[in-house]
Amino acid sequence: MAKVDWKRICCPIDFSDTARAAMEVAAELACKLGAELSLLHVYPIPGYTFPDGSVVASPRMLEELAEQAERHLGEWK
Repeated sequence: MAKVDWKRICCPIDFSDTARAAMEVAAELACKLGAELSLLHVYPIPGYTFPDGSVVASPRMLEELAEQAERHLGEWK
């Protein structure tokens, strides 16, 4: 079997218990391999689509969502 030389591991998280368990496995693997671990969280832009157009969140609301995600990521790190 060929040796895998991983340098980076990306672990997607949604702040659920399942994601926490996956992150713990990814962190352990990163430590064993000497790899860098990146956490990735993606969220949809809130909005509504109607027959005549659509409405999306305000720039301030988007900023607040991004700040909340950053806080949660910081706690998980």
